Amino acid sequence: MSVNRARTARRIVLDRWASRVVVVGGIFIIACILAILFVIALEVYPLFKPASATLAGTYGAAVAEESGRPAPGSALGVDEYREIAFVVTRMVALTVVRRRSEER
Repeated sequence: MSVNRARTARRIVLDRWASRVVVVGGIFIIACILAILFVIALEVYPLFKPASATLAGTYGAAVAEESGRPAPGSALGVDEYREIAFVVTRMVALTVVRRRSEER
């Protein structure tokens, strides 16, 4: 059985190229994974720093004439999602109101 030298040489060259492509692909995959881990580390890093806050301003309660005490009246508030409003009246009655859906 005779083996064609040109065919064997071509097969060896293709085998070397295939081997290099596999190695480069593996290195590329490892580099991508390291890049993803680097981005995750950059995103998580601020969680380990101490919190900081600055005072934007202060607001005093409304006072009734010259007594210096808070003015009588009602208090109004809204939950953090702005879906439910509540009112506390002077008679310490709590009223809760759900926002209408068409206002969203």
